Amino acid sequence: MLALAFAGVSAGAAVMAVGFPDRAGIVPVVVAVPTAALAVTVAVTEMRRPPRRAPRARSEPLHNPYLWLAIFTALLYLVGEAASLAIFGAALARFRGGQSWRVIVPVVAVTTVAFFIVTEVALGESLYRGVFLEALS
Repeated sequence: MLALAFAGVSAGAAVMAVGFPDRAGIVPVVVAVPTAALAVTVAVTEMRRPPRRAPRARSEPLHNPYLWLAIFTALLYLVGEAASLAIFGAALARFRGGQSWRVIVPVVAVTTVAFFIVTEVALGESLYRGVFLEALS
């Protein structure tokens, strides 16, 4: 069910971004369309699986997907797109995925640099810097 919510939000973001002036909607559309497609794929896959026993409820806060969404939203607002991608990706992989830092650091570095190059260099769009980074500049 959460995947369908992500698909709806992503599709809505893509539709809204198409109406942005000039080329301001390119990056949101580039992010929202694949996100919506992947979320629909996850939802369809989950619906086609045979029912399984429900896992025991976990009371740990790190298992709450809404908490992770809130953390990413706050990071995006405070430190901008590139920094939030790096911080959130590392935190999610470490605390939710249980990956080692030896794996996380290179993957997050490559992902963040690739995102920056595609957005800033190839598309010529500036990334949102966040309120903290804007205040510093």
